Amino acid sequence: MEKDVELVLEKAILNEGYDISISAIVGEGGTGKSTLSRVLFNHAAVGDRFERRAWAVASKERRPRDIIKDIYLQVKSGETMEWELILLERLDLSEIKQRLEGKRYFIVLDDMWDDPQWNDAIAGGFPDEDTGSRFLLTLRTPDLKDNSGYVHTMKCLDSDESWILFMNTVSGGK
Repeated sequence: MEKDVELVLEKAILNEGYDISISAIVGEGGTGKSTLSRVLFNHAAVGDRFERRAWAVASKERRPRDIIKDIYLQVKSGETMEWELILLERLDLSEIKQRLEGKRYFIVLDDMWDDPQWNDAIAGGFPDEDTGSRFLLTLRTPDLKDNSGYVHTMKCLDSDESWILFMNTVSGGK
């Protein structure tokens, strides 16, 4: 996975572009897309580069409003008061946009499905102020639109790699 981490960091996250970028990690279920994106999200260089970060699971079963609330709670500064949780029921993308204006942000949407509502929200619902902000999606199919950045395809392990992973898992790495 180290090679994958370095490649995605270089081509999708830490590259020098100042435009907003929407990149993806694609692959079949169980190939490690979420694991790789979590490693990237928690990487020290990502924490140093981005003022705001958020991680949300965007599976088919989740309502977009719940995902928006998750992102908002992560990008806001300070503690969340009880009254804010009540107001979150009426939250829309403009509230998140206000919290992110002028900031360089990194948002991971894990287990993303092709949904026109989300495609429009990502393309126009977040500020694009030449700060070098990044989106990273995990998808099963590489169906990104024209404004997409790097697409990293996860490969299945070969038989030797699978055996090593199995042995490390059952033996606790010994």
